[in-house]
Order: sequence, then structure tokens, then C-alpha cells
Amino acid sequence: MDDPLELETRRRIYQYVQKRPGAHMREIGRDLDVPMGTLEYHLHYLVKANLLVTRQDPRYTRYFAEGELSRRDKDVLAVLRQKVPRQIAAHLLLAPRSSHGALLEKFALAPSTLSFHLKKLVGTGIVAQEKAGRENLYTVVEPDLVARVLIQHRETFFDDVVDRFAEVWQGLEPRPPPADEVGPGGGVLMVLQSFVSAAFA
Repeated sequence: MDDPLELETRRRIYQYVQKRPGAHMREIGRDLDVPMGTLEYHLHYLVKANLLVTRQDPRYTRYFAEGELSRRDKDVLAVLRQKVPRQIAAHLLLAPRSSHGALLEKFALAPSTLSFHLKKLVGTGIVAQEKAGRENLYTVVEPDLVARVLIQHRETFFDDVVDRFAEVWQGLEPRPPPADEVGPGGGVLMVLQSFVSAAFA
């Protein structure tokens, strides 16, 4: 049986996806300088050969090497490859139960744009939404998993926000509690706020 990675171009594509799981076709073609038609052919071949698998988001088909990440890691990483959802998730890991209004103050986004990305995060099970009076509050559902994915792939994001988040998270013990678990003195909340400010300065 022929080696599916015998061709140099195909092998380079596969190795790129191994190093940058969740990449989409345009960025693979740009970084490897492979024409789109050629790239599409080889990606299709690698998927058919069960060497790559895909995840679909509203804009792109994202590629992963088969067997190297769990199904859940692939689902999470496919979303976190997108800059705005990634930065929102990183912020919510340090500031659980943030309100829509608080997130608007943190990110320079139109309310409708923020709502769009929050809906995406909620729809993929990365973030949970709860009602508190007239406010919607948002919290990462699996904080350790999402933090691990962010930190494990931080070098492939080229994102200063993720780099600062990783430095804070890895030095933060215990993990940030939800806002409603902070005691009457508010000391833990003050410490947490200082971490958030450091990460997102």
C-alpha cells in the first residue's frame, strides 16, 4: 500500500496541522505557500485516508490530525481558534459569572457582536448562561479543560491576551471562585480583580 505521506507537499500539510490543530484552509495555504487548488486536493486526500478529521464553524472547515486530541478538545479548540470567543473565554476563566454589561466594558465590541459570540460559546457548551434578575451572567462550563486547551496551544494563537492569561492562570491557586462565593469582606474578589487586570491590561 502506498504511503499517503510520501509526497512532500502532502507531508508538509499534515505536519502543519499536527503542529497547529484547528487550522483552516486559508491559513494553511498562506503559511505553507501552497495554491488553494493543490491544498484542497491534498486535504481531501488526507481526510479520506483517515489522517485528518474536520470540524465546521460558521466560516471555516478546521482540520485536526486524527487520534491526537479528544473529541471534546477538538470541539473546544475549533471555537477557540477564533480570536473574539477565545479572548472572552480567557476573561471568563478569571472572572466567572461576568455580566453582559461587564463584558461590554472589557471588550471594544458592539452589544450585538458580543451577544453573537456569547451565543456561539453557549451553543457549543463552552460557556453557561444564567439569569440573575435582569442580567445574564456567563461562566466557563469546564474551566480546567478550557484553560488547558488555551495553554497547550498558546504558541499557535499569537495572542497577547492568551499569553497573559496563561501566566496568571498557572500561578493562580486556588482557582477563581464565582462572584457569589466571595465572603462578606470581599478580599478574594479584590485579589481576583487584580489578576484580571493584570491579564487583560
